[in-house]
Amino acid sequence: MFKNYVMVSIRSLLKNKMLTGINLLGLALGIASSFLVFIYVYYHNSFDTQYKSSNIHRVLTDTYSTDGDFVKQFAFAMHFLGPEVEENFTAVEEAVRLFEFETLLLYRDEDIFFKKAVFGTDNNIFNFFDFKLISGESDQVLSEPRTAVITASLAELLYEGEDPVGKTLGLGYGFHDPWLYKITGVMEDLPENTHIRIDVLTSAINVESDLGQYTVFDGGDANYYYPMFDTYLKLKDGTNADEFEVDLNKFLVSKTEGIMKKYGSRELHLQHISDIHLRKNIHPKYLGGMERRSLIRSDEIDERTVKWIFYGALVLLIFSIFNYVNLTYINSINRFKEINLRKIFGANLWEMFTQFLIESFMLTFLAASMSLLLLLIFLDPFYEFLDIPKAFTIIDNPKFYLFFISFLVTVALLKGVLLFLIIFSMKLIMKKNENLSSNKRNALLRKILMNTQIAVSFILISSTLLLDRQIDFFLKTDLGFEKDNVMVIRKYTMASGYETVEINYLDAFKDEIRKSPDIENICLSTITPGFFYNNSQAVWRNSDDKFYANNIFTDQDYVDVYGLKLLAGRFFSDNRENEKENVVINRKLMELLGYEEPQDAIGNSLYVDDVNAHYVTPGGHQIIGVLEDYNQEPLSNGVAPIKYHLFPMNRGFYSIKIKKGADIERSIASVREVFQKYYPKDELDYNFLDDFITSQYKIEQQIKKIMQIYTYTSILIAYLGLLAFSVFLIHQKKKSIAIRKVLGSTISNVTALLVREYAYLLMVSFAMAIPLAYWVMSEILQNYSNKIPIGWSDFVITSALIVIVVISTITYQALKATLENPIKALKYE
Repeated sequence: MFKNYVMVSIRSLLKNKMLTGINLLGLALGIASSFLVFIYVYYHNSFDTQYKSSNIHRVLTDTYSTDGDFVKQFAFAMHFLGPEVEENFTAVEEAVRLFEFETLLLYRDEDIFFKKAVFGTDNNIFNFFDFKLISGESDQVLSEPRTAVITASLAELLYEGEDPVGKTLGLGYGFHDPWLYKITGVMEDLPENTHIRIDVLTSAINVESDLGQYTVFDGGDANYYYPMFDTYLKLKDGTNADEFEVDLNKFLVSKTEGIMKKYGSRELHLQHISDIHLRKNIHPKYLGGMERRSLIRSDEIDERTVKWIFYGALVLLIFSIFNYVNLTYINSINRFKEINLRKIFGANLWEMFTQFLIESFMLTFLAASMSLLLLLIFLDPFYEFLDIPKAFTIIDNPKFYLFFISFLVTVALLKGVLLFLIIFSMKLIMKKNENLSSNKRNALLRKILMNTQIAVSFILISSTLLLDRQIDFFLKTDLGFEKDNVMVIRKYTMASGYETVEINYLDAFKDEIRKSPDIENICLSTITPGFFYNNSQAVWRNSDDKFYANNIFTDQDYVDVYGLKLLAGRFFSDNRENEKENVVINRKLMELLGYEEPQDAIGNSLYVDDVNAHYVTPGGHQIIGVLEDYNQEPLSNGVAPIKYHLFPMNRGFYSIKIKKGADIERSIASVREVFQKYYPKDELDYNFLDDFITSQYKIEQQIKKIMQIYTYTSILIAYLGLLAFSVFLIHQKKKSIAIRKVLGSTISNVTALLVREYAYLLMVSFAMAIPLAYWVMSEILQNYSNKIPIGWSDFVITSALIVIVVISTITYQALKATLENPIKALKYE
């Protein structure tokens, strides 16, 4: 009996080849496309979920002024916190700290390696995070001073297959003899789906002993005040994180109450480790980033965006299933006579239901096979398209196939049951010339299904156009500074104790760089435009009205290199001693301070908190200039208030302005030659500012590409559904068309009559879709502080595209029908 069901199902599917093909292709495309996007969503949601303990939290620090105003949030905690919390709280199973040695150079004999993530840490880190050691004992490898563990990939790079354990690794900043570390272990590379990026781990004891004279670690207040360490706590099972957070802050106050009164208070928050990548539970001000180091990945994405991407993929999947069901409805009408004959000859309900269910499972299985094949074919191109790691995959995960099979069984059952219900809701006998498609209920259902398809396509297309314009706005908007042809060299050295030598080097280095005919100018600064920067400090005109401004320390050539506009006053001269008490501010800070015009601020005093007294002179600074606002941070963060100081510290970035039309490769070569002359122990680490700024919108570009997947797939599925509908409806109207032709109607008249019906459907669909599309587009723009307006052009272009697709499809099918010999349609009569 089962064999008979299968044979009948195969004949039924082959009898309607076009409808079967459209059904297969539409569902396969929908499943493959949506599951590709689900992989992207799963990738971002999988970060830091691989640890044995499910109760690991990172400590965040909110900083406040002495007046109680919020200043900023750090992804770090104070130096003392980890060990003392572990010692004083039974709810804490263990704690671990990480301290990054920023842009440290690695030395292997005479070879130099850079751009490696080097951290000082506690000895228990391998047990805490379940990091796997290839060689060495987890509780011993970092127990001694000047010991280090490197990753397997770095071991291969440095030692090319040799066992690195016992060898010596040099670490340094280029201006001194390297510190020598003994390699005591090799660890496996960390997976892609973790926020932590590590190449070298060193024993934490060396954080103070190696760098104490170059950092704020002076053994005094700084260790209890400045958040410098990435600190993680592993809470015992059953511990409520929110309740523990209250106790943690009470402990902090007991330890630092006097220091807080002097510098401003601190408040600690716990962020679950799996929330870090999705930027959950951080201060709203810092959704675009926070004060942090390169331990944190640059491709973080907020939870809200991931949810929207998931919902979009879900809509696309439902849309494809909806189209699948629509075609089921058409198929049920085409098989009406067959079903009636089965009823007349005594087929019972169970036999009919079994037949429909087998057909449904066969068709769904074929669609699933096609979708899985498409998924495997396009998986690697998809990874490249969205620039996500190929090492991450769920295709070899048994849970993926379990979910996939469960989903397909659900779809097959839905289709089978729905077809069964539609057929058995029809009247057994129809009058000779009664047309099932003309039934009012069926006609209304058909129109609702078509309107829904068109409306969903409209929303997806218009949203994609908006996002495309938003990203173009980011990439093409004038940021207020010159970003083209600016070569940026990262030159971070801890300057204390080396300033005199380095300043002389700086001046000589800049002078020699300028000798190149390709170079326009060069400057040094702690940060360059376009970087997220949150080194803020309280400032005021009078103590009753404080504001917070970011500090940028730079030299006298900063304005010239970046083409910044001076609104009033002047910028710094090269006389460092005379400029020590002077400050330049931007328009944003000028307005916050209450000055109406830039000139009004010149000559007045700007007061600053003494919390950063080791950076700038506390007390009053004379405002000597006002700069026009520019976007120091990504456009999504808006314009920040900034003050500028002339500062001789030898760390930060060299910004080299290359002349327009100059040969870039030749310019780089000339800079490299001079750099190696002045910094022979250093490695040239550079990029171009315009490339860096473009890379800041990596997530937005990925979202744009995902929206393109949504749009193209939905258009194709909608087109396939529309094609099936149009073929079906034209077939139903063949006799009517033939009679009109016989009675003298022209081809154009008949075609216009058929097209007119769809014009009404389009108008209804657009009326449904435009308000929904506007809401979706508004929600998309909520992620950006600098955003484009929603323009009617998005709706007009979307409407035009859909009209062209729909009308051209209907017109083509109508013309085919009108050009046929009317005798073929009327010979039955």
